[in-house]
Amino acid sequence: MVCKEQHLIDFTISTVRGGLAVEVPWLSANLLRTRLRANGICATACFDPRTRIASLEIDGNVDPECVLALLNGSVAR
Repeated sequence: MVCKEQHLIDFTISTVRGGLAVEVPWLSANLLRTRLRANGICATACFDPRTRIASLEIDGNVDPECVLALLNGSVAR
């Protein structure tokens, strides 16, 4: 993840068994999960305390572009 000049994060979506995973900032994981859920996308926050890496696991049937837009706050509910 790299912060861009527009103060957005370049989220990377990868495929995992049964869905998608997005690495997110550790301190923002629950907020971002809540943002997705408020827009009808079920997400589970996963934390690795050893590395302080967090990710959101999302159903694979969701449009990745929509997920990215929501994570960056560019889509209003």
